[in-house]
Amino acid sequence: MRRPEELTAANLVLTTIESVGIFVGPAIGGILLTVAGTDTIFAIAAASFLASALLLVGISVERSPDAQIRKKSFVSEAFAGFGTVARDARLRLIISLYGMQTLLAGSVNVLIVVLALQTLDLGKSGIGFLNSAIGVGGLLGGIVAVGLIARPRLASAFGAGLALAGLPIAAIGLAPRTATAVVCLALAGLGTTIVDVAGVTLLQRSTPDEVLTRVMGVVQSVFVGTLGLGAVLAPALIHLVGDRWTLAIVGIPIAVAAALAWPRFRRIDAETARAPAFVGLLRSIPIFAPLPEAVLEQLARDGRVIKMSAGDRIISAGESGDDFYVIVQGEAEVEASGKPSRLLHEGDSFGEIALLRDVPRTATVTATSNGELLALGRDSFLSAVTGNPDSAAAAHAVAAARLGSLRPEIASA
Repeated sequence: MRRPEELTAANLVLTTIESVGIFVGPAIGGILLTVAGTDTIFAIAAASFLASALLLVGISVERSPDAQIRKKSFVSEAFAGFGTVARDARLRLIISLYGMQTLLAGSVNVLIVVLALQTLDLGKSGIGFLNSAIGVGGLLGGIVAVGLIARPRLASAFGAGLALAGLPIAAIGLAPRTATAVVCLALAGLGTTIVDVAGVTLLQRSTPDEVLTRVMGVVQSVFVGTLGLGAVLAPALIHLVGDRWTLAIVGIPIAVAAALAWPRFRRIDAETARAPAFVGLLRSIPIFAPLPEAVLEQLARDGRVIKMSAGDRIISAGESGDDFYVIVQGEAEVEASGKPSRLLHEGDSFGEIALLRDVPRTATVTATSNGELLALGRDSFLSAVTGNPDSAAAAHAVAAARLGSLRPEIASA
């Protein structure tokens, strides 16, 4: 994906296909039941899962020859995703609320059976009928979610989707009639689609590429666990308080949680909206020019804005380096042993040599005016640059040129 909009669109296509499956699946199952036994249907379902798995065999992952892969122990690799989630408040929030939504989905899977057979007395066919209502709502949600493609405020959409997924379920308990149930389940399906598109896109755009697969593994673990927990919780609640109260108990909390998290959603959207301001600045730097838009946006979000005052020592020759710097505003002076000093202006960058070559700083940089710097950490910088062959080549060319201008003993380090 070269642009954030393409990532959102891809997730929309995925979620729409899922909604079609939810809608068409029960219909196909019903037709097959009229011409074949349950054992044949289970065999067909198993074969479809196998065919889906085999489709993944042909997918290859491009790796840059310059990519730096640090070997870690099996335990470190296995828990890298959990560690990333534990350290990132944004990921914890999104995954926790997404887990509440799948908990609700697990409960609804059971409640639909109860609604069809007991509350609404629709018979066995009513189970597929009510499930199809969710699928139809999901398809409508796909149309609504098209607007998310060009919308930078995905977190607010995610919160609204959570509320829309939960409140209609509670409303069924207030008016347990067939028409009400169909409409409310369709609305819940619509909300679920919005949650899926906005939530998954937020997760993908908030997670560093090097741990994205492991974080998505954490996400799937949470989803499967909460889906099963919801299926276990619903029968217990029905036994204790009845089906109508159970609908309220499982539907209301997710909407309340979304309301409580709304200020945080607004902050996430504000942070995302600020990122494009730095994307243009990063794109103007030769090292980053070849990178896709989505990667530049991730770098812009990962960067830290640092205030500098005239006379501040930003980096010192001989010290270890952990950051790459871009001058957002102001000027700074570069001093290297035996070489004339030179002045850096807005849009200039420095600090790549220590990160790319894993050597101490080769020069001292001092602010000559008040201003701001954008600092990119070692992991973010190396992940973005070494993961793209053109960017890696540009970075090494810049580093080689700057090292070549220094004294021989530094250039050979």
